[in-house]
Amino acid sequence: MQAEKVVEIKGTKTGLAILIDDRALFDTVLDHLNKKLAASNSFFSGAEVDIYIGDRTLSPEEIRTIRELVEGKYTLHIKGFTNRLVVIDEKGEKATEVKSSQRPPTPLERKSGPPLKKSKIFSKLLDPTLQQEEDTIFLRRTIRSGQTIEYHGNIVVLGDVNPGSYLIAGGDILVLGRLRGVAHAGAQGSEDAVVIALQLSPSQLRIAQYIGRSPDNEIQNIQRAEKAYVKDGEVVIESIL
Repeated sequence: MQAEKVVEIKGTKTGLAILIDDRALFDTVLDHLNKKLAASNSFFSGAEVDIYIGDRTLSPEEIRTIRELVEGKYTLHIKGFTNRLVVIDEKGEKATEVKSSQRPPTPLERKSGPPLKKSKIFSKLLDPTLQQEEDTIFLRRTIRSGQTIEYHGNIVVLGDVNPGSYLIAGGDILVLGRLRGVAHAGAQGSEDAVVIALQLSPSQLRIAQYIGRSPDNEIQNIQRAEKAYVKDGEVVIESIL
């Protein structure tokens, strides 16, 4: 992890944004945040700031500690703490949903790019270097109704995808849980894309321009991993475990 990437401070239309690496230890974050603010204290003093914490969950005590540093020591005003999709209140609990347009984009949220060829992601699932795959976004949470995840590459969800939610990927989709929302793999035209889930029961399944048939009611609750892919111009589903 590069030291300068633990904490980043960027200017936005509404003030400042502090981006915190959610993989760093909290004490490391505090140390880097203190050094960043100390280096530009006279420039930032009195500014309003949003703090973006990625997939990190902050306890009430950690929130108070950051406030004491940012507001008490460096006289900035914190407007709020935001993880990837929700605002965190003073108790460390979810407060309100946040649209993607309300937060700075991260490198994993690029939506443009050329159509992907056959992805190797699923042949590398047990490879420890998988997390370095530049065309893959990892989501360690449940995707809830009303949420849309759109990415130009592969989408991997470590959790469930609930009815009323959408996954739209230029490449492959892997759900390590129940897939019950809408899944569209190969959205940029790649017919080589696949959809894999531990329980595949989507409300709609699409690969490139092909639309798959919803599972029959009597087999929707079967607990087995399945893969959907295009064969001879149709979406077919087969068990993989």
